[in-house]
Amino acid sequence: MEDAALVVRLLVGEKSSFDQIYKKYSTELYRTAYLILRNKTDAEDATQDAFIALWQKAGSIKNPESLRYWLLKCVSGKSKDILRKRRKEYPDEDIATLSEADTIGHSSTPAPTDEIENKSVINERLAALPYKYREVLVLYYYNELSVSEIANVTGQLKGTVKSRLFHAREKLRMDMEKEAGQH
Repeated sequence: MEDAALVVRLLVGEKSSFDQIYKKYSTELYRTAYLILRNKTDAEDATQDAFIALWQKAGSIKNPESLRYWLLKCVSGKSKDILRKRRKEYPDEDIATLSEADTIGHSSTPAPTDEIENKSVINERLAALPYKYREVLVLYYYNELSVSEIANVTGQLKGTVKSRLFHAREKLRMDMEKEAGQH
């Protein structure tokens, strides 16, 4: 069912439409939150908060066809709030330790293929980037949003999004080259 129809049904009180929206977008929102936050519990909280906001504020969605972008904007904002709160709760050293212990693809057993190792390295590098770069990379590469769509989701100008994508890629490239030179 189309997003616009689901939103209209949600507005008239059909709870089944909320369930359909949840099934359609929960995985994508969780993945987005996890890649930004690098913590399963926080990602679950951000995802849950985004769906609570949908339930409470569905009437504020100006363009029901853009439900996906509204939800991504919401989960991105909730993730940013959690990061701000986390900074107040943990000293910087603890954040680095938490990030290292909670990376995607991290396992106590060595990866069987180079592809998995490369994904793990990329995820570690992604986790080390500042939020403003990590957010645009996640939305661009993992959610496959265009620069215009990212600008809409984040509330930034397209030029800012392009600049952040460029600088994020450069930082990742330089970090990867630096590591390759050490081995």
